[in-house]
Amino acid sequence: MQLKSLKVFCDIVRLGSFSKAAELNGVSQPSASQLVHGLEERLGVPLIDRSRRPFVVTPEGKLYYDGCVDVVRRYDELERLVRQQHESPSGRLRVAAIYSVGLGQMHRVVEEFRGEFPGVDLRVDYTHPDQVRSAVLAGEADLGVMSFPEADKQLAVTHWRDEPFAIAVTPSHPLAGYERAPFDRLQGQPLVMVKAGLRVRDEVDRWLATHHVTAPVAAEFDNLESVKRAIEVGEGIGLLPTPTFAVETLAGTLVRVELMGEAGEVDTFVRPLGVVHRRSEDLSAPAQRFLALLKRHANDPPALLPKAVATA
Repeated sequence: MQLKSLKVFCDIVRLGSFSKAAELNGVSQPSASQLVHGLEERLGVPLIDRSRRPFVVTPEGKLYYDGCVDVVRRYDELERLVRQQHESPSGRLRVAAIYSVGLGQMHRVVEEFRGEFPGVDLRVDYTHPDQVRSAVLAGEADLGVMSFPEADKQLAVTHWRDEPFAIAVTPSHPLAGYERAPFDRLQGQPLVMVKAGLRVRDEVDRWLATHHVTAPVAAEFDNLESVKRAIEVGEGIGLLPTPTFAVETLAGTLVRVELMGEAGEVDTFVRPLGVVHRRSEDLSAPAQRFLALLKRHANDPPALLPKAVATA
């Protein structure tokens, strides 16, 4: 019971929330509060000042947290190692991923994982890039799959794959008959883009500026899936990672056109995808296996793309 109290207390401080910590530990919010109260009675000092909103960790509470967090981590690791000696992995694994990570490829990974670890409750949540990072930091996700991941003191990054960009146009667009087009063909073309401020938009803007392309933005969305739909209905053309519209090219609703540099060679801009996790916690066996499966399927080819017929 004492270790349970320590775990709940550490999660409350780490998450900044009684309710989130209670849910994470499978107890009610009043029970979580009572566990902390029991620690305070045992120590004879307040650990959390509940009179303020949001609550504030007292100096004694901060000192106690710093000492307990490693104890809890080591005990959890010990329990995990002992269980692994006698039983198949169980428990739960939460993965947060950006919308455009590739449902087809992710589905293969999920199905293979569930076949190997039927006792693990796996859930993959698709969400906004900022929310992927936040979910991992808050302990709501064990792994986060995102583009342009950046490592820091709290998060470690494992590179997954690079996705090259190309132009996506409708079959009726003048560029649809070409396999490759120079950058000046984008000049003045209405572009469908993700919203300004998103990392992928910033990188694409820099790429276009490098080639002195000026084009009006016809529409903006907060995810690449909506960008694809807008291109399909004729709102404009777009620059997308090629795997994200492989299904549409196969179905014939979109056509892929490569961009050429001044030397006539394909000028490839790539979107790096990676997996983030908390540095403060060792990956569980299921999380390690899920990561290994992602890497195994990293170079799986997308659906075959229709061949274009000429070079612009």
